[in-house]
This record gives sequence, structure tokens and C-alpha cells, in this order.
Amino acid sequence: MEKFKNLGKYLISFLLASGLLYYVYKGQNISSLLAELSQTNYLWILLSFLVAILAHVSRAIRWNMLLEPLGYKPSIFNTFNAVMLGYGANFIFPRAGEVARCGILYKSDDIPVDKSIGTVVAERIVDLITMMVFMAVTFLLEFKTLMGFVLKYNQNQTTSDSLFKTYFFYLILFMVVIGAGILYFFRNRILKMKFVKGLMEGILSIKDCKNIPLFIFHSVFIWFCYYLMMYFALKSLPSTSHLSPIISLSLLMISTMGMIIPVPGGIGAYHFLVTEGLVLYGVNKESGAAFAGISHSLQILEIFVLAGFSFFVSSYLISKAKNKKPTDNN
Repeated sequence: MEKFKNLGKYLISFLLASGLLYYVYKGQNISSLLAELSQTNYLWILLSFLVAILAHVSRAIRWNMLLEPLGYKPSIFNTFNAVMLGYGANFIFPRAGEVARCGILYKSDDIPVDKSIGTVVAERIVDLITMMVFMAVTFLLEFKTLMGFVLKYNQNQTTSDSLFKTYFFYLILFMVVIGAGILYFFRNRILKMKFVKGLMEGILSIKDCKNIPLFIFHSVFIWFCYYLMMYFALKSLPSTSHLSPIISLSLLMISTMGMIIPVPGGIGAYHFLVTEGLVLYGVNKESGAAFAGISHSLQILEIFVLAGFSFFVSSYLISKAKNKKPTDNN
């Protein structure tokens, strides 16, 4: 029964992603789209790629800072591998990456999954707070543009467009309400589980972090790197290279919403929101769709290159550790 539930969940996720992709690229002139992509400046793409690696390394260092109060000290290399494999898993199965990276760390460093997942939840809470700060700054800087868009949006859309975006909004709201309801009605049963005790221990590890200023630095630095990734990616196409640094921040927040929606790797949702965001700033829909496609493809390429590297390295190290155990016992 559980398999059918998971299959249904992934099928809905896949259909949502496909529907959004179809909406973004329907009626697009393929030759014009390819001509737009042919003007890509790959130096900016390379810079975006390098900054992404810095963000992942910073995330690995920050994760280690949460694991240390629990008595575990994995190498940054092992933690980085686990982070990248988690990202890779997220592109295939939405929200599976958190569990996957904890499983990898269990195999490489024997860290209990319940505790490491707790530290990942703590990370997500900190990321949410940091993101909200960035969003608040963005909203203050872009208040007039964003509010003007909200107030006039429906007047500038066709009936079919308005219906599509309305249904999309209510679908996301429905998913949030259902999730909150499940957590509320089963909260007592959940809190009694042994797994949750380890989870809470991991979450609370943040208060025992030895270097809070450094932890805060990495939390901000990760998002600063995400900002630079968006800024450099925008510079890579002539149609978006003129956009200001503040607009880059706004588009980062918009794109983040696309990555949060539970579809594989943000596919469809990212393209839809980024394209609409660029249209908001005067970029035509065709160019906006081209940018959304190339920036998301860059993320996929970067994740799978690094995840592939981490997979082979982790497999080798875990296999080597297993082969040494009988010798150590003799």
C-alpha cells in the first residue's frame, strides 16, 4: 500500500512539473529560443558554477558545526559528499535528499540517522529564517514594483492565464494546509516515537554550537553565493545582462519559491516563476523562458556533476572501510 502512495505522490509531482513546463514553453518559437541560447556567455556560467561549489562547501562546514555538539566529527570531505548526493536525490525524488544525505553519512561515519536528520531540520529552520530576512530586504527595496504587479496582475492577463495561476496558487495552499493538519492531528503519536527523540536532539544541537558567529556567517554566506549565482547567470544572456543587482536579488527570491514547491528539482515551477518574474521586469516572455531554461539546466548540470563525483568517491571510501574491518579485528 505504501508503494502505491509513493507512486501516486511522485505521479502528481511529475504531472504538476510537466503542466508548468508546458505552460511556460507552449507557443514558443523554438528557433528564436535556440538563437537566444546561442548568445550565452559561458564565462559567466563558469563563475556561477564556481560560486555554487563555494555554497556547497560552506553548507558542509556548517553541518559539521551542528554535528560536533552531538559528539561526531566527520571530515568536511565526507559531509560535502553527503550534501551533494542529497541534492542529487532531490532532483529524482522530491524531499528525499535530506534522508539520503544522512544515510550516506551513516555509512561513511556511523552517525545515527535520527540525530543527523535533526541537524538537517535545524539547518532548514536557519535557512528559512535567513531566506525570510533576504525576502524582507527584497520587498522593502522593490516594494513599488512588486505591489504594483500584485494589484494590476489580473488586469494584464487573459482569462485562461488568470485561471491557471489561481489554481496553481490554491494547489500549493491546499498542500500546505493538508501537511499542517496531518502534523496537528498526529502530533502526540509522533512525539512519542524514539526516532523523534533523536530528531529533537539534532535540532537542539544548534544551541550548543561552539562558534555561533561563524555559524551565522556561513548561513548568510550560503545565500550570498546563491545571489551571486543568479547575478552571474543573468549576465550570461544579452536579454537579461542589463538587469540590476537588486533585481537579481528579487529573482533569487522568486526562483527559491520555485525550488521549494514539491516537484522534482523544481522543474516546471522554477521555469514558471522565473519567467513571470522576468516579465515583471520588462523582459519578454521568450527571453525569460530562455533564461529560466539555461539557469535551471546549469543547476542540474552542476548538481549531477558534483553528485556523480561524490557518489564514486563515497562508494570507494565506504568499500575500502568495509574491507579493512576484518583485518582490524585480527
